[in-house]
Amino acid sequence: MLLTTTRCQRDWPRRYRTYYQETEPPYRRSDPATVYRLGTRGLVVGRWTSRAQDEHQALTDALGARPATLLGSDGQLLPNYRRNSPEN
Repeated sequence: MLLTTTRCQRDWPRRYRTYYQETEPPYRRSDPATVYRLGTRGLVVGRWTSRAQDEHQALTDALGARPATLLGSDGQLLPNYRRNSPEN
C-alpha cells in the first residue's frame, strides 16, 4: 500500500491520477496512484505494482526521460542529476 505526501500547487485539480516511482531502494512503482490535493500538499494513495531493476532505471522512470537525456557521452549521470546511492 502506497500512502505518502507530495507538494502541489493551488491551481492543480483537487484530485488527479498519476504514477509514483521511488528513487531509493527498493525502487517500487505505483501505477496508477491518486493524489488528493489539500492546499499546497497532496496525499498520494495507491498500490505498489512493480519495481525498477536499479537506481538508473528508477531515475529514468521517475523523470519520464530517455536515457540520452540523463547520461553524458561517457555514460555517467549528467551533473544536474544526483544519485542517492554511492557510485561503484
